[in-house]
Order: sequence, then structure tokens, then C-alpha cells
Amino acid sequence: QASLEHVTLGSRVTLTDLGNSERLAYSLLGPWDGGPEDGVLSYMSPLGRAVLDKKPGEEFEVTLPTGQAKYRVESIDRHRTGTSARDNEPTGSPSPSREGAEASR
Repeated sequence: QASLEHVTLGSRVTLTDLGNSERLAYSLLGPWDGGPEDGVLSYMSPLGRAVLDKKPGEEFEVTLPTGQAKYRVESIDRHRTGTSARDNEPTGSPSPSREGAEASR
């Protein structure tokens, strides 16, 4: 079961892109579980690897295919099995951005 104290496989994580203040929500799952367009961030992607073990409030930098990016972990929840990652989004949460999509491939 995913921890609520730090990001692990199975976490539902909400991030803020500190470059543009955009909020992104992803379930950290395997690459076979979907892609950013489905609200899934692969734990094998650059952003997925960088966010592992981070705690709420923690900021981190990562090198993405599009360049350097800085994020802050806003919240951690558990991905609910039996639903799509998109169904796990908080109400009013924006869709993952193009930059977010590039980050998880």
C-alpha cells in the first residue's frame, strides 16, 4: 500500500511546476499502466524517478527531455485500484500539461 508520508509506487501525487505555477496530478505506476494523458506517471520516467521518496512540501529539480524543471510536492494520496488514474484526480484538477507529458516518457 502506498505511503502518505512520501511518494512511493502507487502514490497519487499532486505537484506544482515552479516554472509556471501549474498543478499536475499523477498516479505513480508502471509504464504499462498508461501514460501522462491518462494521469499516470511511470516510475521509470525521469520525473517519476525524481519524485520517488519525496515528501509533501519538498522541492526538487529534474532534467527532462525539454530541459531542467523544478517541482514542489503538494500532496500525496493513494491510487485507488479498479479505477483509471484519471478517476483519481481531485475535483477541479487540471489535466497534465504538455511539459508533464514529455516528462513522463
